[in-house]
Amino acid sequence: MAVQYEGKSNGFEKLKLTARNRPDGDYDAGVGAVVQGTLHAIVSGGETAGEIEFEDDPDYATELLLNLPVLGQSISVSQGGVLLFERGMPGA
Repeated sequence: MAVQYEGKSNGFEKLKLTARNRPDGDYDAGVGAVVQGTLHAIVSGGETAGEIEFEDDPDYATELLLNLPVLGQSISVSQGGVLLFERGMPGA
């Protein structure tokens, strides 16, 4: 699992969670204690991968609205109520 955060110079934020080499299926992506969306991992070219992107000003249909602060929060990925990944983001 990987987390990428981008604070843009115009004040916008972007958060991307990527899963590689995990079993295919759906994973809950959380910011703080709240599930914000579902990361879909699928098999493609012999590798399982998936990603979910949030942006506070989405430009593409694949980006979900990021409507809460990311900095200082924990980012998590779980499946079936089992926590698989968690990372704390640095404070604001």
